[in-house]
Amino acid sequence: MRYQIELEPPVPSEVRSLPADVRAQAIREIDGLSIDPRPPRAKELKEKPGFYRLWLVGRWRLVYLIDGVPHLFGTFVPVHGP
Repeated sequence: MRYQIELEPPVPSEVRSLPADVRAQAIREIDGLSIDPRPPRAKELKEKPGFYRLWLVGRWRLVYLIDGVPHLFGTFVPVHGP
């Protein structure tokens, strides 16, 4: 089963502006989340239930929301840098 990914409008341009190695990893991670939205490396944020964090190369991280609808993977918030 694959999950639907919805990107907030700023996400594609923010991903394009990342350094090449970080951009490549971010794209792989986003694609992978369509198969497994809660991979072992993902940590749910304690202060924001439903939001998860994946660390990328260096100090970059990907923060995203799983909206809880079965078979629908939620909306990403922008990728944050160092």
